[in-house]
Amino acid sequence: MQKFAFLIFLIPILLIAGCTQTGQLINVHPDIEVENITENITKTSQNITEIENIENKQDTQNFTQTNVSQNSTQNPDLCQNITCAPNQRVCPDGFVVSCTNTCNPATGMCSNCSPSCAGHEQPACELVCGTCQQLDNQSCSCQPVQPCCGNGLCESAENYENCQADCPQPQNIYISEIMYNPVQDDNYNEWIEIYNPGPAQIDLNGWMLCDKALLSGYVARSQIVLNDSGYILAPAQHAIITDGDTGTEVYDNFNVSHSLALHVSTASMCDKGLSNTMNETITLKDSNGNVIDSLTYDPKWAGEGMTITKVDSQWTESEPSPGS
Repeated sequence: MQKFAFLIFLIPILLIAGCTQTGQLINVHPDIEVENITENITKTSQNITEIENIENKQDTQNFTQTNVSQNSTQNPDLCQNITCAPNQRVCPDGFVVSCTNTCNPATGMCSNCSPSCAGHEQPACELVCGTCQQLDNQSCSCQPVQPCCGNGLCESAENYENCQADCPQPQNIYISEIMYNPVQDDNYNEWIEIYNPGPAQIDLNGWMLCDKALLSGYVARSQIVLNDSGYILAPAQHAIITDGDTGTEVYDNFNVSHSLALHVSTASMCDKGLSNTMNETITLKDSNGNVIDSLTYDPKWAGEGMTITKVDSQWTESEPSPGS
């Protein structure tokens, strides 16, 4: 509207200017006069439009800057220099849990989180468990621990070396007599005697002779296992160990019915039987692999048909007397 008002005001002035020059009337052709006036009006209008475009651009720029400034003033970051402290909670079992609070930049307020006691709902158990017991907090009860050194039982995985309180030293059992050079066929007449002087009975199940398992009973020449009376060696009792597999004739040649019968899990004892010509080592181990007794003998210690017998910790040549 301002542009048109300015044009209405400007047209009479241009008409007068076209009709006068230096204060005098000038006679011009009517068509030329109208053409000049129209051209001046068009140029003036263009100039006005350019001025308004420049003004509009400046107004828009000023408005944008004003809005940015206002928005910055109206929406400041209210969380600057604010540190939200965590929330903590003591659970029923005494465990302390926590969670992290965060700041809302629009309000400058910290959140109020709630720590979770998941997994810590049960109160602490105040039971006092005894020897060989372990506290179970979940059920608040004392559970037995096995094996346990101190309960008076020599349990699996326990031995004299790791639990002397429960497991007596089994050194009382020892190798007492050896027949390595019989008059009869060596393949069926070799034997080893072990002795338990007491005072407690010993379970020989799982024991080994020269790393070969000891089995209950003896194998007859018919390859039938006889006299299978188990593995318990009573105090003051002997056990006679013979070959396995193809059997033995020892029980045909000696009265050893009162002794515990055992045989090795292979055809021959130790290294292909007991040697008559070279030194031989015999080792007795318990079910935990502990060496209970060991001996390296010289074949010269006894002649054919004779045995070596342990007397007062010394080995001597003697007449065969298995089981006595």
